[in-house]
Amino acid sequence: MSVNHTPPSTYILRELHDVTVPESVSWLPQTIGWKLLAVILVVILLVLLAKLVRRWWINRYRQEALISLSQLDIDDPQMPYQVFSVLKIVLVHLDPHHRSLHGAAFLRALEHYTSSTDKVVKSMPKDWLESLINPTVELCQEERAVLMNCATLWLKRHQNKPSVSRGGYE
Repeated sequence: MSVNHTPPSTYILRELHDVTVPESVSWLPQTIGWKLLAVILVVILLVLLAKLVRRWWINRYRQEALISLSQLDIDDPQMPYQVFSVLKIVLVHLDPHHRSLHGAAFLRALEHYTSSTDKVVKSMPKDWLESLINPTVELCQEERAVLMNCATLWLKRHQNKPSVSRGGYE
């Protein structure tokens, strides 16, 4: 769009001409190839975003459980039971058939969701589950710290894999 100006009235400027501004260049692609490439890139970005959102949605319980564990006090006498409750809630979330598990079956269910090289469940204190049902058995401060560390590692590392057989841990 050019604007017509009136020539200047002074004799010195009469011979000057306005510089014409070139047409603006469109930023939209001009050929079908660039449009196709843009559509492909947008589709790839949408798929990646959907995968990220799906992964976050599937694993959101981990963050909630880790926050719950981080709020526990090691000096609290109920801490071993609270750790058991958090891990039990996670197991029930993964498979509702884990609701009735306790003792060795509970530990086997925890092991089922870990990789074969991960020894987190085996390093949990031996008297932990006994301390939940027997008031004379208590965990020392060091065992409580190990239990908290093992539970945190299990929550971070376990895999969401389906049960091989329903109720096979009892």
